[in-house]
Amino acid sequence: MYKFCNNGKFIFSSKRKKFTGLLMRYFEKCSRIFILSTMIVVFTTIAHADLNKANLGISKWSGDSTLKGFSNSDNEKFRNHSKKQMLAYENEYDIKLFSIVNDETRYGKTAFFVQAPSEGCYNRREHDCERKAGERQKRVEAHYSAFNGGEHWFTVSIKFDDWALNDDEIILTQFHSDVPQYQNMLSLKIDNWKGLFLEHQSANGFQFVEGGSEECAGGAAEVPTEDKMYCPKLKDIYKVILPSKIERGVWYDFVYHVNFDKSNRDQEFIKLWFNGELVVNNQGQGKTLWWPTMPGIEEQENRITFHFGIYGSKKDNAFHSAYFDEVHKSNNCEKLKLDRLGYSCKDLIKQNEIIKPTWRDTPDLPIIAAPKHENKYWRDHSNLVQKFKCFIHKADELQLNNLPSEDEIAKIIENITDNKGYLRPIKIVKAGISEEVFSDHKKRITRLINYEGDSAKFCQNPILR
Repeated sequence: MYKFCNNGKFIFSSKRKKFTGLLMRYFEKCSRIFILSTMIVVFTTIAHADLNKANLGISKWSGDSTLKGFSNSDNEKFRNHSKKQMLAYENEYDIKLFSIVNDETRYGKTAFFVQAPSEGCYNRREHDCERKAGERQKRVEAHYSAFNGGEHWFTVSIKFDDWALNDDEIILTQFHSDVPQYQNMLSLKIDNWKGLFLEHQSANGFQFVEGGSEECAGGAAEVPTEDKMYCPKLKDIYKVILPSKIERGVWYDFVYHVNFDKSNRDQEFIKLWFNGELVVNNQGQGKTLWWPTMPGIEEQENRITFHFGIYGSKKDNAFHSAYFDEVHKSNNCEKLKLDRLGYSCKDLIKQNEIIKPTWRDTPDLPIIAAPKHENKYWRDHSNLVQKFKCFIHKADELQLNNLPSEDEIAKIIENITDNKGYLRPIKIVKAGISEEVFSDHKKRITRLINYEGDSAKFCQNPILR
């Protein structure tokens, strides 16, 4: 097979030379195929790196830091509910609404570039473009759904590009519920009056709106108006930057630390750092964060969603574009690796001053839809019906037995007409509930009848444990 040369080194025989040549040509051919395949994969990934991919086009194996910590499973991933409309709009107007760029980044290889024109419609028409209440909205958002409660940390970096400060608010990030008839719980907004600000809509719980209102959930087109009965009671709003201080072409860094805990409201909180400075902290203030699960809604529906992008009114007919980068999610601060942005968990966490809201606001409800204040017990028909619904729903969850029947509840609501003072147990029994049932739930039912507040407030904690 081989022979030695004069210098003592061996050379291949002719047969070995032929075999080696074939082997080299084979590997050369395979290498070309591999390189071509790799180029095709890379090209395809870039070409489809947009809002329609469950990972938004950022591969976990690419080493890119644009998007980190998010799942990509059937139950928890990024979704686009307006894919068909957006693709049609992009083809017609020759624009990319949500794309990946490498020339404007906060850190690392790439960033997201979001464009939101006011011309035309690129969302589901009845949900955003032409709502029942006459609103015209635009939305180019990455929508991540859905995850459960507990403590979560997020980072988002934003740079405003072509941006006009509108009279109407634009949402940049939001934490929502998968329940369509609920409003968002928490959102970062911008306008020309308050500037850049954080709005905490769930802070003070629900108010119950009899007959429902489009103001409670205008974007939930599939939900009948009469079912849109849960509106925020009082919003807590925190200033981040005044309008005169907002700059275009500058990266702004946001770090969120939030705790969602429906079982223990006292443990819920929101903390927000802006460029390393604590601007929101309501820990220990007894504020609601995660909306309660109301009657008729399955517990598994009420999970948490996270959104980032551009979402707001078309009223000013303005064009908006911005860059979003370093969108990370984690269950602790250290995993965020904040040093990449020039911050440290130690420096952030040691800032612990409680920060009160800068403003408070209420929803713009029509006068006819606003709940009427009967008195401190709220024993009008609609409030009692809702209170009993919440009571039964929670009792079923806790697997309590011997509950009031539908007939008993109907009789109690019909016969309780004394709306002026505390009702003693004997009057409650006379109203239509059996002594046996009342005996098993005496404290709970007495509390319900004499609860000092409307049904929305009661339903946040219908049974004390």
